[in-house]
Amino acid sequence: MNTFYLSVLFPIPAALATSLNAAHRVHVLTLETAAPLQWVREHADEIAGKHCGPGYHALMIREALPADELAALAVQDACKARGLALAA
Repeated sequence: MNTFYLSVLFPIPAALATSLNAAHRVHVLTLETAAPLQWVREHADEIAGKHCGPGYHALMIREALPADELAALAVQDACKARGLALAA
């Protein structure tokens, strides 16, 4: 089984971002699959849309994360599993 980390992006229109003092939304999906990296690359936008919703696009795919990003992802996953929302 392969583990990949797919960063997905939801662009917020400039006018809305300015009024909300916001920017793009980025999430990291953990994908565990038997598929090879090339297949994940070819289907990354489709995966992003299916897992996060319309408007999300693949940003990058990694086979490993730095320790600080891995720790942040673990916190995000734990909050999601408990039904808690993290502040944006």
